[in-house]
Amino acid sequence: MVCSSAQVLKERPRVSPIPGRYCRFCGPLIGLRPPRGPSPPTKTWILKPPTPLGGLPSAARKKTHPNTMDVNLGQNGIAILGGGVAGLAVLAALHREGIRAEIFDRAPSPDPRGMGFILMPNGVAAVRDLFPALDWPRISRQLDTAHLASSDGTIIQRQRLSHTLCVSRTGLINGMTRALPAGRVHYNAMVVSAGMEGDHLHGVQLADGTEVRAGAFLGCDGVGSRARRWLHPRRELNPVRYFELLSLMPAPLISARLGNTFRKFYSPGGKLAVGIVPFGDSVVWFVQMDRTLKDMLHWRPAEVGAHFRELLANWPDPVPELLATTDFSGSHVWPVSDLDPLPNYHRGNLLLLGDAAHPMLSFTSQGAGSALEDAVLLAPLLRGITTPDGFAGAFAEFDRLRRPQCSAWVAAGQDLYQAFCEPRTSANRVPLVN
Repeated sequence: MVCSSAQVLKERPRVSPIPGRYCRFCGPLIGLRPPRGPSPPTKTWILKPPTPLGGLPSAARKKTHPNTMDVNLGQNGIAILGGGVAGLAVLAALHREGIRAEIFDRAPSPDPRGMGFILMPNGVAAVRDLFPALDWPRISRQLDTAHLASSDGTIIQRQRLSHTLCVSRTGLINGMTRALPAGRVHYNAMVVSAGMEGDHLHGVQLADGTEVRAGAFLGCDGVGSRARRWLHPRRELNPVRYFELLSLMPAPLISARLGNTFRKFYSPGGKLAVGIVPFGDSVVWFVQMDRTLKDMLHWRPAEVGAHFRELLANWPDPVPELLATTDFSGSHVWPVSDLDPLPNYHRGNLLLLGDAAHPMLSFTSQGAGSALEDAVLLAPLLRGITTPDGFAGAFAEFDRLRRPQCSAWVAAGQDLYQAFCEPRTSANRVPLVN
C-alpha cells in the first residue's frame, strides 16, 4: 500500500500504528487522534464502577472469534500490554524472578518496524543483563567516537564513546523474542477497553472479545499509549517538533570509511541535520528537519529524494553519495514528539513503562535504553508480591525511584532540541545523553 505523507502527517498524530496497514514510504500507517466528541465504545478509556468489564453492551461484547477463550492469569499474574522493547524486556525480567507474565500485543507478528538506534552504556548494560545470549556481532556495531561538524565542514566537536552500540532494531526484537519462553507473547491482541473500579484494573478486553484478567497490568504500549490515557486522560503529546527521515542502505565502502564513528552534520543556521551510523556492510542514516523549516506534510513519496538533494546540496561526504544511491521508497518518516513529565507512572495495579511512561525526543538516544532499565529495576521490586496492595506499593516505589531520572532525560531532550534549532557553534553539545 502506498499513501501520501500528507495523508499520514496532516494532523498531529498519536503515533500508534494501524494494524495491518503499511505504507512503503512511511512504514506502518500512523493512527490519528480520534475526532472530538463522544468516543465510540471501543475508545472508552476509563470505565466507572459498577460497569462490567469492557463496559460494552452485550451485543458489542460478543466475541468475533467464537473459539477464543478468556485469559485469567490469577491474582499473582501480570498482563503486559505491548510487545516492543519495553514489553519483551520486562517479560524477561519477570520470568527470571519466577513471576508469571504474558504479553498482549496488537501487532500481527513480532514488530519489524524501525531500522536501528544508538544504545548508550546504561541500555547496553541492561540488555546484556536480561539477554546474555544475544548474538551481538550480528545485531550491533561498536561506536567509539561521535564526530560533529557543520555542513560547511567546520568541526564542532569530537567525543569519545564507551560501551555504545548501533543496534539493529529488527535483530534485537527477534533475538529477545527467541530468548523468551514459548507461548508467553500473544499477537493480534489489540486492547479496546478496560474495566476499572476505583484504582483497581480488573481486566482488559481485546478486539475479538477476549477478556484478560490479571493481578497487575503493565502498560508498555509505546508513545501513543492507550494505557497512559487510562491514567491521565487529559495529558496529550506535545505538538510534533521535527521530522526524521530514516534510511538503511547497503554501503560497504562508506561503512568501512566510517569505521566505528558516528558522524553528524548540522546546518549552520540550525533546524536541519544529517546523522550517519555504520552497521555491518550497511549504514543507517537519517535527516532531522524542524517542522518550521519546510512543509513535509505535502511532500509525495516520489518527491522526497529531490527535496532533500536540494536541501543538502554541497554538504560534506558521504552525504552526496548517500543522496544519490538511497531508494527513498524504503525510507521511514517519523513525526517526532514527546510528553512533558507525568506526575505519576502508576495507579493501583497499573504501571506504565518505556515510551508509555516517558516518551522523549530522539536526540537523547535513550528511548530503548530507558525502557530496558525500567525492566531491570522493576522486576526485583515485585518479588513475592501476591496482593493488590502489594502491587500498588511496589509500583509506587518504582515510581519514586525511576521518575526523577526519566524526567531529567525528557528535559535534556527538550534542551537538545532548542540547541538543534539554534545556529551552530562550538558550544553545541553532542546529541547523546548518558
